[in-house]
Amino acid sequence: MINTILDGCNLYERNIGGYFLKNYFVNQSDSTVHRWMEVLFIKFNKIFTHNIYLNYIEIPITTKCSLRCRECANLIQYYDQGEFFDYKKIINDIYRLCQTVKGIERLRILGGEPLLHPQLKEILLGILQNDNVKNIQIVTNGTMLFAEDILKVLRDKRISVDISNYGKISWNYSNLIRQLRNNRIKFYSDKNLEWTPQGDFSYRERTHVELERILRICRSDCISVLEGNIHLCPRSSNGHDLKIFQADKKDYVNLRDCITKRELKKKLFNLLNRKSIVACNYCDYYMRDKLKVCTVGEQMSKKEAIDKYEVMTGIKKEL
Repeated sequence: MINTILDGCNLYERNIGGYFLKNYFVNQSDSTVHRWMEVLFIKFNKIFTHNIYLNYIEIPITTKCSLRCRECANLIQYYDQGEFFDYKKIINDIYRLCQTVKGIERLRILGGEPLLHPQLKEILLGILQNDNVKNIQIVTNGTMLFAEDILKVLRDKRISVDISNYGKISWNYSNLIRQLRNNRIKFYSDKNLEWTPQGDFSYRERTHVELERILRICRSDCISVLEGNIHLCPRSSNGHDLKIFQADKKDYVNLRDCITKRELKKKLFNLLNRKSIVACNYCDYYMRDKLKVCTVGEQMSKKEAIDKYEVMTGIKKEL
């Protein structure tokens, strides 16, 4: 019965449940009493306090990349030029978010390729000012090394580097690992990395009932903060940004438009409790267990990406 209750939790409830598990009775066994206490904690917060805790968020700091991966989950392959996002705005976005939520367990810095951003050091130093961000992870594709002036910052105990291993395509992979080891920097790398394609971004014609079911069973739990807009997943944030579809105004929260903490907290609470979002009509990730894995890091040409984008959206781009 307990498992059934927890399996039916939405994104807000799963995040609050994660906060409970990491902060209360951590050393106790997974007993029935413990699980019931978790359920009560979730219900109490949802009904009375509306406290918000985020187990995981992603912050893309650029849409420029050193690669053009065919099955990139963040749809970076369809950005023609890409851009670096303003580092001061990124720092302020995280500050405002941290002033509103109870905490952030893991914050991942993504691109594109984040090592391309000229102010990566400043972004890291700014995020580190927020004590309620417990872990900061930089995701890189193994094609670049860190600039010398950033290595000292990376030694902070809250920071780690996640290196994607795409084989020969990650041509600086060995050199990057050597650089991190020599500078005593914590890093992770999965040599058996697998990708599950989320499908193309064609319109699926799903009903509202189907969309509610998909969001309920999807376990992406991958909140994305793109240019100040908080979406429930990168398919929503980048799909909306690329004009592949128009997200509903309630599918995201603009951090920069919220004047007070109370306003932001209310909007975040409503977002995390959304029953459906537009992006689920353009994605198959919810059934990833039934999909075949694809070749990680397989590249496509810029022309091929632009041609595909034009066919799917009707929007003309130039090479």
